[in-house]
Amino acid sequence: MRDGREWRKHDGKSSSQSGVQRSLSILGGLVFSQDEKEKVVGDYFSEHLGTSTARTLSLNWQALGYTPRNLQQLELPFTQDEVRRTVLEMPSEKAPGPDGFTGAFFKACWQIIKDDLLAAINNLFQLHSQGFELMNSANIVLLPKKTDALRITDYRPISLMHSFAKFFAKLLANRLAPHLNSLVSNCQSAFIKKRSIHDNFLYVQSMVRKMQGKDAHTFHEARYPQGF
Repeated sequence: MRDGREWRKHDGKSSSQSGVQRSLSILGGLVFSQDEKEKVVGDYFSEHLGTSTARTLSLNWQALGYTPRNLQQLELPFTQDEVRRTVLEMPSEKAPGPDGFTGAFFKACWQIIKDDLLAAINNLFQLHSQGFELMNSANIVLLPKKTDALRITDYRPISLMHSFAKFFAKLLANRLAPHLNSLVSNCQSAFIKKRSIHDNFLYVQSMVRKMQGKDAHTFHEARYPQGF
């Protein structure tokens, strides 16, 4: 531990785990040394987060009844007004990523950086990815789920990305948002404006009431204590 933070290299990316106690409980005992704790953290989250694999199959959209839509406007270059609106929507004070910039910086320095920012965004949007690996990194921080966290399962990882990556993702989300209602099935009731995840609970409650007293049906409660 160094100044309350533990730094390590994993798959070529820098990561920072904060809040880890002096020891971690594992099957068979406790580990205390820096190297042992690094190995426990790395092995556990590498197994749970998995690795990317090449996709060998694709969806047959025609067989699924998907109706093609004209979304050519999504491919237009970003405008300065579009970028400025997104800058104003950014939270001013959130935990910064590896670059150290927050939303407050973009808002205060907009007149100075607007031309360079717009050029960089459209360059990336046109798939000119030179140097992209420098931006595609994040500080991984472990947050304890409870005050007496001792096991590695008691921690939840979050990633603090570069501000430019978060900003670019927000731009894409804002551009796509007006079309989501027509693109996503009504069965998906969360994360889309004017839809509510609470509708799912109401459907389940109604179904349970109708099936009460029927021996052929059993309802199970699923819990995910290690979810993050």
